[in-house]
Amino acid sequence: SADNLSVGVVGYGRIGRELVRLLLSVGARVRVFSTRRETVLCLSSSGVDATLVTGGDPIPSVDILVNTAPAKIFDENSPVRPDMDILELASGNFFGEARVTRLPSLPSRYYPVTAGRLYGAALLRALGV
Repeated sequence: SADNLSVGVVGYGRIGRELVRLLLSVGARVRVFSTRRETVLCLSSSGVDATLVTGGDPIPSVDILVNTAPAKIFDENSPVRPDMDILELASGNFFGEARVTRLPSLPSRYYPVTAGRLYGAALLRALGV
C-alpha cells in the first residue's frame, strides 16, 4: 500500500508539483529534491519533506525515485539500493547503470500540469493504489 512507500521526487516544476500532490493524497511518504533553496524552504515550512541538492549528491535511499528534472543532480556512481526503482520522466540519463524505467513522453498537446496528472495516475496504477 502507498502508506508504506517512500517516494523521492526530483524537481518541483509543474509536473513534480502535481506528482507530489497526488502521492501525498494517497498517503505515500514523499521527499522532494530540488536545487532551488526557496522551493525547499517553502515546502519544508508547509510540512513537506524537502532536501536541497547542489549537484553530485549521492542518490537517496527511497523505494521509488521519480526524476522530473532536466539536469543531472545526483552522482551516478553513488550506491543505489538494489530494490529501488527509478522512473525517468526527463530526457536525460543521469543514473548510470541503475535500474531505470523511462516513462514514454506524452504528446506535445499536454500541458505540464496535465502531464503530471497523467504520470501520477500511471504511477498510482502501477503501485496498485
